[in-house]
Amino acid sequence: CKVFSNGGSVVQESSYTDGNKKMKDGDLVLVEVNMDATPRTAHLFINGQQQPVFVSGLPESVQFWFFLNYAGGSVTVLSLKKLTASSVAQIPNENEVKWG
Repeated sequence: CKVFSNGGSVVQESSYTDGNKKMKDGDLVLVEVNMDATPRTAHLFINGQQQPVFVSGLPESVQFWFFLNYAGGSVTVLSLKKLTASSVAQIPNENEVKWG
């Protein structure tokens, strides 16, 4: 299981890879999962800005889940859709975290 943490890390078990911005209340958060790429990838965007730490080597199927840290917290899923083209670009200081 890989997690894009609200603290700016990608987390797997007890391993943390820092480098993304922290998520704050009101942020628009997007995860673009590319199941057609080789290897399959997941990239995080916060308020339209692609974050440098991403995940590669995803399994054949993925699930999304949310963990709320505070009473009264909420998440609204605005859309799930198949894109005709990826919006991911190569950016400075990219950091690939391999699934596994």
